[in-house]
Amino acid sequence: MAKRVRIEFISRGFHDLLSSSEVAGVVMDAAADIADVATGLSAAIIHHKDAPAYEVKGPKEGGYGGGRQIAYVAAANGAAYGDAVRHQVLERAVNASRIH
Repeated sequence: MAKRVRIEFISRGFHDLLSSSEVAGVVMDAAADIADVATGLSAAIIHHKDAPAYEVKGPKEGGYGGGRQIAYVAAANGAAYGDAVRHQVLERAVNASRIH
């Protein structure tokens, strides 16, 4: 005879988990990996007088789904901004990063 299993969704528990410092660390590690890959890709595309650089913003608590730790990667200078716009460096960095 098969046992019946009941799974109960406890919203507060998920919120606590997604807002934890441990998850913030994982989010920051993933964002740092993307920033590193983007900086390498950008430098390989075009040689700039200023080296392109990307930086991590965060972590902070986002509002989606009741709140969770978020971070994002942004261009830290004009050279990186230009490559992000012209060559989709950030999108390429996400695809090439180890976070998959």
